[in-house]
Formats: sequence, C-alpha cells, structure tokens
Amino acid sequence: MGEAFVVMRPSPLKWPSLSDLLSPPEALLTDCMSYAIKDYRAERDGKSPGPIWMAMQRLIFRWHYACDRRTMRRLSPSLAVIWNGLKPRRYIFAEAARRDNIPCAFMEHGFLPNTTVCDGKGIHERNSVPRDPAFFRNLPPAPAPEAAQLVARRVKTARQSSGRELPKRYVFIPFQIDTDSKIILFSPWIQNMRHLFDELRALSDKFPQYQFVFKEHPSSHKTYGDLHSLLPADRGFFANEYPTQTLIENAEAVITISSTVGIEAMLYSKKVIVIGQAFYDLPGLTLSARSGPQLEKALTQLEQFTPDEQLRRNFLTYLKDDYLIPGNRQVKADDAHYARIKARLQSLRPTPRY
Repeated sequence: MGEAFVVMRPSPLKWPSLSDLLSPPEALLTDCMSYAIKDYRAERDGKSPGPIWMAMQRLIFRWHYACDRRTMRRLSPSLAVIWNGLKPRRYIFAEAARRDNIPCAFMEHGFLPNTTVCDGKGIHERNSVPRDPAFFRNLPPAPAPEAAQLVARRVKTARQSSGRELPKRYVFIPFQIDTDSKIILFSPWIQNMRHLFDELRALSDKFPQYQFVFKEHPSSHKTYGDLHSLLPADRGFFANEYPTQTLIENAEAVITISSTVGIEAMLYSKKVIVIGQAFYDLPGLTLSARSGPQLEKALTQLEQFTPDEQLRRNFLTYLKDDYLIPGNRQVKADDAHYARIKARLQSLRPTPRY
C-alpha cells in the first residue's frame, strides 16, 4: 500500500460542489433525515423536531454531500476508510465516495473481545458476513471456541443496585442505548428500552419458570430507576451491579435486539432470542421474534430449542479467524494489529491497471 494517507475531520468550512449542492440524491437525503428524526426523538423521549430544525438539518446534509463530492474529485483516493459509516455525516461521506466509484472500508470495534472490524460492505447488519447457515455448516468442523473474558463497559451514569442474588432460572435482557445506530436503524419493532421493558413485563406472568433479569447499559446517559419497581419481585429485577459476563454465564437464555451480548452469549453456549435485525440471527443458531406474539412464541419454544452446536462453532470460528482482525486500539493495538489492518485495507483496494 502506498504511503499517502489523508485524515479528514468533518468540517462545514469547506467549499462545496455547486452542482451537487443544487441536486443531491433525494434518496440519500431521505435516509439521512429519517435517521436524524429518529435520533432526535430517541434523545428527547419521543418529542418530534420542528419544521425549522428539519429544514436546517436537510440543508446541512446537502452541504456536507456537496463538500464531500468536491473533495473526492480533488483527491481521487483509491480507497475511502470510514469509521462506522451508519450515522448521517459518515454515511454521506461514503455515498460521495461511491458516486465516484471509490471503494469504501468501514471500521468499527469488533463484536468479540479485543477485535476490530474492517469491512468493505458495512458494519453490523450491513456487513459482509454470510447469512446462509449452509455456508458455515459446509466449513471444516471447528473445535469449541474458548469463552473469552469479556470487556466491561465504562459506566457513565450511576445505576441503582438491586441487592439481590441471581435466581436459579432466568432470562437475561441487556438494555442498549436508545440513540445507538443499531437501535435507530435495525430495530423496526422495539422503539426504545422502555418499550422493550413493557413488552417483557406483559409476558412475565406467562412464563413463571423464568425470571426476567434486566441490566441498564453502562454507557447510556439515561437511567431507568422508575422501572425497577414495576416488575413484581418474583418475576424479575434490574441487576445493574452484576458484570455482564456473570449475567450471561448464569442465564438460561439472552433476549437482545441486536447487541454484541448476543454473540457473547453464544461464546458461553447460551440460547439467544433476537428481536431486532442482527447479522448473527441465523436459523438453527438463534430464535427470532419481530412482534409481541412472536416473542411469546419464542419464549414458549425456549425449553425445547437447542442451537446447532456445529453451526455455533463454525460461525464463531469464522468470525474469529477469518472476519475479525485481532487487536483493538482501545485495549491492545501492537504492530501486528496495524499490519493486519493494512493488509485488509490493501485487499479492499481495486487492482491497479497498467
């Protein structure tokens, strides 16, 4: 790979391409406005933005797109490397690159401990991991993966503790962050964590064999202390003081929208019910639910459901050995890690024509 890299930081103080400012792709603006409105509502507990905010936001998106198009023409990069790429600002940057047939590489923290994603298609539900279980079943049989030590999330807001021991049989439900792109883009049914709690509370009496154990997301600025007393003591509680790994290890199953906790649960051979859109939601590996009745059905099936063990092993081994890059700049990033990043980026660049 060549030595020329340009690191770009988003800034409105750039000259736009006038033609692109006047006629940006309408589909791009629609996608960005949809994201921005959902994000606004999630941040403000359902309050909708006003017309002035909407008009200004749309103008900002047009401006960013026109500036990025001009930048792409000026630099003509062989590859555009983008962190995340789902939120509007970086989504626009990626679209500007694609308009000039410039390939993109999307990077993100990995969904296994101490790993990194570098994908030419996207991240999370938009990544390039195969969705056909047959792909993984046809791989050479893999040994059981090691249950790695999970990395604790940094606590941003003090959480209320339960002071309770974990029940003998429970289903673990980890909260996610309402404004996370995985909720805004890949949760068509569950609107937010309060909605998630309400759906499970409504089902709690129908499954007396389990308690529902919740945990607020450690990195969320929102707190849910008012929900703690709404669930009868014999039906479940919030176990904020327990490490996520402990809650996974002792659970009968995990219910998640699209959290990496779903994959972490697979490391410990736990059953997983996915209620959002997640790339690891594969027939034979997980149970799926896209509505309240479907969630009730999945919980009814939980006792009899046994994940395909070889599918689980091959899937996790593929992620670890083929898809994810070992190392993470937040935990451990050595020369070998950066060499692997460089090699992955090199593989995503087009072959030069001479």
